[in-house]
Amino acid sequence: YQQALTQRLDHLFKDAAQSRIERGRVIRAACTKMIEDVLLLPGQPEAIDAVKTISEQFVHWSSEDNSQFSHLLDMSAHDFYTATHMVNVGVGCGLLVRELRPGDLDLQALVVQGGLLHDVGKRHVPEAILNKEGKLDPDEWEVIKKHPLDGYKELSAHENMPEIVLEMTRDHHERLDGTGYPNRLAARQVG
Repeated sequence: YQQALTQRLDHLFKDAAQSRIERGRVIRAACTKMIEDVLLLPGQPEAIDAVKTISEQFVHWSSEDNSQFSHLLDMSAHDFYTATHMVNVGVGCGLLVRELRPGDLDLQALVVQGGLLHDVGKRHVPEAILNKEGKLDPDEWEVIKKHPLDGYKELSAHENMPEIVLEMTRDHHERLDGTGYPNRLAARQVG
């Protein structure tokens, strides 16, 4: 199924008969569905493997036509749902690594995978907190601050999970000045 889906997405990505907007919409929807599967099916290696496969496909697409690949990120700048956010981060990370380390396709695929999975720990945050309008109270904020470690623990249970993916998941809210969370790491301490 994963192989068929990847082939279908690849065919769609290259189909000049479809508008760039439509191609991007369908690819984003499929990627968002993959992320939703990861969030809804804890402990299922198939869902994680699908994200790994699409991460590798993103690298292939970006090496073929960076402007088309960039459009996947541009399309939903104002959509803040968790799954869509995770897709946005995965694509953005891939574009950043492509600029910083051109030709390092293995690193790019790993970083896309890390970006796609970085917020998996939010599955443990109640929906009422995730979707709350306005400021979180101190107790709610403490729940939110646990999601990087929750995600790290969950992904660590998957055989052969790359260390960079684990570090991105655990450390994505750390700050260079040491004021981030969950571990208040500073500059060189961040994975």
